[in-house]
Amino acid sequence: MIHKLIRGIAKYLSPHPFVEIFSIHLGHTLIEAATFYAHRPLAVRWREPFANRWLVEKLKENLRFPKFNNWINCEIEKKTKLGKTFIKMFRNMSDQYWLLNAGFNGISEGGKTLIHFTEDEEMEAKLFMDRYNLEEGKYVCFCIRDETYYQKFKTDLSMIDPAADFTFRNADINNYIPCAELLIQKGFKVVRMGFSHQKQNSSKTSKTIFIDPSKDAKYRPWIEAYLFKRCAFCVGMMTGGTLYASFFSRPVLWTDIFWRGAPVGKKTDLIVPKLIIREEQDKRKKTILGLYELRKLGPPPDNNWNNFARLGLKVQNCSRDELSNAVLDMIAFLKTGKYFQSKQDRENHKKFSAIHYKKAKRTIITPTRLAPSWARKYSKLILMETPKETSRLLYDKFWQRHDDEELLFNKKFDEKKTSPLFQIRKNISGKLV
Repeated sequence: MIHKLIRGIAKYLSPHPFVEIFSIHLGHTLIEAATFYAHRPLAVRWREPFANRWLVEKLKENLRFPKFNNWINCEIEKKTKLGKTFIKMFRNMSDQYWLLNAGFNGISEGGKTLIHFTEDEEMEAKLFMDRYNLEEGKYVCFCIRDETYYQKFKTDLSMIDPAADFTFRNADINNYIPCAELLIQKGFKVVRMGFSHQKQNSSKTSKTIFIDPSKDAKYRPWIEAYLFKRCAFCVGMMTGGTLYASFFSRPVLWTDIFWRGAPVGKKTDLIVPKLIIREEQDKRKKTILGLYELRKLGPPPDNNWNNFARLGLKVQNCSRDELSNAVLDMIAFLKTGKYFQSKQDRENHKKFSAIHYKKAKRTIITPTRLAPSWARKYSKLILMETPKETSRLLYDKFWQRHDDEELLFNKKFDEKKTSPLFQIRKNISGKLV
């Protein structure tokens, strides 16, 4: 009875009454906190252990919730009968890639931030930068995802399903050495963020090219965040550290990204997708999937690539040349302020934008921008128009659905209680469009 009463009141007061931040992962903590800032939940539970306790405490300080939020969490920590009831009422937010845009765009473009540094933290971070001769806007953060982080620090994932294959999102740090060298030639320093330790080739240049702050005994969580905040831009993947750059409104060159059909990144961002290849019956023949096919394919069920491997699909990471050319695209963008340097680049972007869902295009979310060099190279993979089929159903199926079958743009949501980021436009008759 108490359970029903509390949940009923919560539903009346807020569209997302009870939410649980998956704080054992840095990326989830940032994405969900950004979304919750825009959406104002009634109560929040931060799942332990924390991926970054300093970050969680900072977010707790700045996310404003009703006072009894602490009482609810206290009951949970005490493991009381009421606390166990509360746990059942919480739910995890899914569709993180769509939320990445809704949450992060709302914060960064509004000039807001959920992370404020104390004077001591800022001073310590500046001293750290001085030690490595890092000047604001004169260095680039690299955040490259690989399996070593999970092998050393997140063994819980492999225990859940030892046979699962999550490596389709990984990259090889050695492919990034040429574009790092290119940035150094352009006057930038390159900083390798994160705590993964994938081995580099043993050449003299590869050993010294990246500054690796994680190996410094004085490295602290607030220094990590501060480095992302002051960088010129970030070269990174769909992984927790890269989201810090978005959080602080720094441009991101999303590399080796598995593009799933939803908009990714902000106005200042570019992406360089992985290629998905289908093996034909004749093993000598291979077909590269077009971007419309990728959109239709959606994400691998349970994020397990084995589900797609059975279909004869393989992932091909970005090449060294593709990464280097994309870095030049980003430098050109920052120098000129223009997303595209030629008429052909603009045409390619229009074709690619047509592949995005109509629903996403009608919101404030900016369609993803392919790195122009990549778009020119793979222009044949970009279609001008998408077949007239059930794109709305596909969008709902892959991007808007929660475990309890409730959609983000559900009619239950009251626009007066919902941030403009999540509102649906209506026509004159009041019907959803």
